[in-house]
Amino acid sequence: MKRLLSVFIVLTLLALSGCGGQGNSNVGDDSGKTAEAVSVDSLKTIGDAFALDVSENQYAVSEGKVVYAFKAGDTYYRVIASISDEDQQKYMDIGYDDPDYEAKQHEIIDPLEIEKTENLNEKILSEEELDALTGKTGKELTEGGWTYQGSYNLDGMEVWMCCGPFEYTVIFDGTTDKQNSDDFDIEEETKDMKVKSVKFNALGDATTLEEQ
Repeated sequence: MKRLLSVFIVLTLLALSGCGGQGNSNVGDDSGKTAEAVSVDSLKTIGDAFALDVSENQYAVSEGKVVYAFKAGDTYYRVIASISDEDQQKYMDIGYDDPDYEAKQHEIIDPLEIEKTENLNEKILSEEELDALTGKTGKELTEGGWTYQGSYNLDGMEVWMCCGPFEYTVIFDGTTDKQNSDDFDIEEETKDMKVKSVKFNALGDATTLEEQ
């Protein structure tokens, strides 16, 4: 299996480093607070959200926004705060070689007030919507807004793709003999293959905000 993509978006070591910072983290505190114990709507700051005990998370600092997506219980959420140009630059200037870089980053973003809270479960495609993708080609998926993440398992023609803030496993009906070529392109190889099935995975690109 080839998992060629790391989707840790953020202060990241991911490729969005050029336009902001992002990263994945499992930050929590000893209080073990969960979204069930503390209403997500009651969260006031980014630090409040990071203090929750979550099972998945992803965050980014980019273009004047701090975006933190996470799963608490059975629900995915996203909280958004604004950050000044000055503070964002300070945040980006903290080097990963600094042993305290995470703490210093959180000193900047944790006090920021949450301006918007979203329940992302509403954006998960239903079983009916996933079933309706059967028979479509890879090209038709991309034309419909799906994006290839660069991860795949060619043994079963499983390709990891994103739609909205979530990642799905798309199984294509076909084979390829070009996987060892230097210019192998999974999108090109599957553009004419038809979808056999699609299954929900987890958070995918939840820190990229859709146009409102």
